[in-house]
Amino acid sequence: MSCISDAMTFKDCEILADSAGEVFTQRTSLYERHLEPFCGIMDAQIRNKTALGVNEIFRDYAHIVCWPIRKLEYSFVLHHALPLMRAGQRPRTLEAGCGVTPLPHLFAMMGAEVDAVDYDAHTIEVLKTGNVNEIYGFSVNHQWMDLRRLAFPDASFDLITCVSVLEHLGNGDEGLVLAEIVRALRPGGKAIVTTDVRGGDGESSK
Repeated sequence: MSCISDAMTFKDCEILADSAGEVFTQRTSLYERHLEPFCGIMDAQIRNKTALGVNEIFRDYAHIVCWPIRKLEYSFVLHHALPLMRAGQRPRTLEAGCGVTPLPHLFAMMGAEVDAVDYDAHTIEVLKTGNVNEIYGFSVNHQWMDLRRLAFPDASFDLITCVSVLEHLGNGDEGLVLAEIVRALRPGGKAIVTTDVRGGDGESSK
């Protein structure tokens, strides 16, 4: 997990592991406070068999977003992102590789101007046809986009998040995506990137 400054310096790198008991509760408190209500909305869509709720991608992620490691991961992201939201401004925010996560809607609720992009055109279509903005109640501009060639001018965003995306890339594309994130980041802006890493025992972790 990393926060990246606009100078491409890695800060606050952290390896997250599944922590038990009180330590886990403390480390996931931001997830529970801010994202748990959105997860409840996802569950309601599934129970009510709405257009989103019957979609396989949405249904799968409603389960994945509740994984213990995801709670740690999103709490890490929120720890670094929330100070921008609390500054009383309207930060321009990009969720790079958004999938169907409710995270950009949380930022929109906090007053950010939010773009969310993904390379999977089907996922973007699912969100739009499922009226995801109406369901969560906050507007996010979802678009199909190649993360290696972001269609935004230089220095467009105050905050860019990229959550568990890099490990799905190949052919050296990780560097291209990171370079685009830095290019699109405003001076003094913040990029928060998380990715799977592989421990010495061969098991995947964060």
